[in-house]
Amino acid sequence: MTFTRLEDWALRPEPEIRNYSGKATYKTAFDCGELAAGKRAFLSLGRVANIASIKLNGRDLGVVWCEPWRIAIPDGVLRTRGNKLEIVVANLWCNRLIADSGLAEAQRLTWTTSNPFHPDDVRVESGLLGPVILQTLGSGAA
Repeated sequence: MTFTRLEDWALRPEPEIRNYSGKATYKTAFDCGELAAGKRAFLSLGRVANIASIKLNGRDLGVVWCEPWRIAIPDGVLRTRGNKLEIVVANLWCNRLIADSGLAEAQRLTWTTSNPFHPDDVRVESGLLGPVILQTLGSGAA
């Protein structure tokens, strides 16, 4: 599935996405201006539901799991042209458990000793919700 914009998986019309529990990979490429001396670059993911690992130009930048959903970009990783960004997002198990609670046991995709959810429960936000923004901090102009 290819998304043309960042959106909440739980609001998608397709049950396979709305009820999905697992990981999804977001990829994009971008250019940016030259970083001025004394500036530090950061990648802000906006909002994430629920955890994200980030790679820029093949370099693992790490994992974000809480606000402010931002990660530092080490010196020498960001290019003026041809940056390749990959963000892998994993969501919670809730939406799959909600969907499975309304199915016969033989049709369920999950198994647990106790499922506190019900078919009419509201699904929780999932995915990269953004906006994703390249930020700079420090003295000088970017």
